[in-house]
Amino acid sequence: MRSARPGFGVLAASGSATAFGVTIVVQRRLARDGLPVATALGIRFAVAASLLLLFLAVRRAPLLPVRGERRAALLLGAVGYGGEAALFYLALQRGSAGAVSLLFYAYPAIVTLLEVLLRLRPPRLVAFAVVVLSTVGVVLIVLTGDAVSITPGGVGFALGAAVSFACYLLLSQRLLPTSPPTAVGAHVAGGAALALLTVALVTGLPHVPARDVPLLLLNGAATAVAFALLYAALANLAAGAAAVVMTLEAFVTVGLAALLLGERIRPLQLVGGLVVVAAAVLVALGARSRVVDPDVPVP
Repeated sequence: MRSARPGFGVLAASGSATAFGVTIVVQRRLARDGLPVATALGIRFAVAASLLLLFLAVRRAPLLPVRGERRAALLLGAVGYGGEAALFYLALQRGSAGAVSLLFYAYPAIVTLLEVLLRLRPPRLVAFAVVVLSTVGVVLIVLTGDAVSITPGGVGFALGAAVSFACYLLLSQRLLPTSPPTAVGAHVAGGAALALLTVALVTGLPHVPARDVPLLLLNGAATAVAFALLYAALANLAAGAAAVVMTLEAFVTVGLAALLLGERIRPLQLVGGLVVVAAAVLVALGARSRVVDPDVPVP
């Protein structure tokens, strides 16, 4: 049994969002080199799984999730996260990154709505207000950046990715309640790698340019950190609260793109970033204000 530490959960979700922001910037660079999606993502998740397992082995920690949760971890990676990543990239092929991101970041609202509909949390006005606040911040970040254009098919794939990620967060919290976060992350990454590399092999694994190898390794390392911290966050926060904090990823991506890719940050994007940070702070304050019974297991 684990007792919730909401403050740590907010920090873990913030760290996960930062690491995911790194992966987006790296993948922009890989996309410029024309590396196919299945290959880039398959290698990304294979490296992440390997690093997480190595970390566990060095610490002499359990390499596997607890009995009864191992198959769920692999399936969540292969179907849940692998499917979400594929839908996201299919959307990127049919629209600008700004348009796809704007639609994808609907997932915190979807998570919160599903939690209420499934009676996983009471319908609190504050929760919906925080989702609206984070959404406004994301809209400011995205709409004041690059051009926003997308086809009807791209809209479908982007919203499909948002729904898929929302379900992935909820299912992860319900199906993997007791396993160590790092072990879960390793097996989710392993499941995603297995599915995507199979697709890459079936469609013909292309040559990977030597210049892309460091980027692929960095992408995998950032993913390993993101996965481990994501499951640490889900062990200490409701999925909806974690999703709101994770919208920090949008601002982190813009900042890293400016630093590493020479993209310009506009004033309204800074305002949007501050709004998203404010939403994350409200989540942290709300989580800390609740008294958690240490004898009640985290769902």
